[in-house]
Amino acid sequence: YGNTEGEYGSIVVLEGDNCSKYMAGIVGVTMGKKNGDVAPYVDLGTNIKADLSSCTQISYDYKGAAHRFIVTMMGDDDGKMTGYNNHRKAVPVSYTWTTETVQWTELVQEPYWGTTAALDKTIINAFRWEISGEGIVTPNYLYVDNVRCVGYEKQTASSSSVESSSSSNVVSSSSEV
Repeated sequence: YGNTEGEYGSIVVLEGDNCSKYMAGIVGVTMGKKNGDVAPYVDLGTNIKADLSSCTQISYDYKGAAHRFIVTMMGDDDGKMTGYNNHRKAVPVSYTWTTETVQWTELVQEPYWGTTAALDKTIINAFRWEISGEGIVTPNYLYVDNVRCVGYEKQTASSSSVESSSSSNVVSSSSEV
């Protein structure tokens, strides 16, 4: 992908083009070839520092490539809980700003691989937006803004860090949103 490199990794906090001052994004996305059974991917993520049990649904605005919205639970950063088969929802391409609403029941693990694990809203530690596949990605960007957890009651969580990773390398940004 083509995000500008900063002092601490790729810069993923960009000037907004949708009435927001800032948005998160990955730009210039192109994919290589499969490595065995693993398709190339790039993702954008935000860490969560809160119990989301009061959250009834997640919504966010996006523009760009088809992607999967993925949640990761605490203790699964190394795949020990799910074998990296995190709970996810496929989201279609959009060339205009679109609000996506994700019900918790829509977040499912893919069949036939990984380890089955119940989704536990009390231990969610990350939201990720993943683009995967081979070859040309159209459009070759994904912008995300206004991530909301509907029904969330506790407002004392600290700011989240934003990071971007790919199947070939991991980079992060110290910027906060």
